[in-house]
Amino acid sequence: MLSFFAALSLATGPAPECGLAHIEACTATNELVVARDFEPALRRFIGPGRASWFEPDGDMADQVLMTLHGPGFDSVRLDDGLIQFGACMAHICPERGAVFVTPQGRILLVTMLFHNCHAKACNGDERYTLAVFLRENSPALLTRAREWAAGEIEEDGESMPVLNGPEDVVAETLVYVATE
Repeated sequence: MLSFFAALSLATGPAPECGLAHIEACTATNELVVARDFEPALRRFIGPGRASWFEPDGDMADQVLMTLHGPGFDSVRLDDGLIQFGACMAHICPERGAVFVTPQGRILLVTMLFHNCHAKACNGDERYTLAVFLRENSPALLTRAREWAAGEIEEDGESMPVLNGPEDVVAETLVYVATE
């Protein structure tokens, strides 16, 4: 009987490894961000550029990756077919990021929710900024990003203090059209 299962295993081959090429094999963000094809695809998607979100005049892709390499969440298949992978920055969990991909593994949307202290120490009273990277200037994807941010703020009210509601927390939305 054991030889039957061994033969069956050899016939079907090993399970696909998590990555954009096999997005169905990814169950959580931590799996996806360490996949060989993820970081190069994310860098192509975001493109060159510098910002001072977490480090002065730092590479934008590096800073987005910082939010995705912390504690990751399980992937979520959304009603429009997109798959959401989210995480928070290690040791600074109110700073969060998410990647939205198609079932074929194509990145369509990347978001970050963070205190925009320009790489300086925050005083604790700063409102959040939402950075949105889109494949195209899509109102539907921008709405998806804003809904994600509102959900993160609502879900984690203790680490993301809400003043009078989510509209008072998000100071601005920065929109970047992806280069890929």
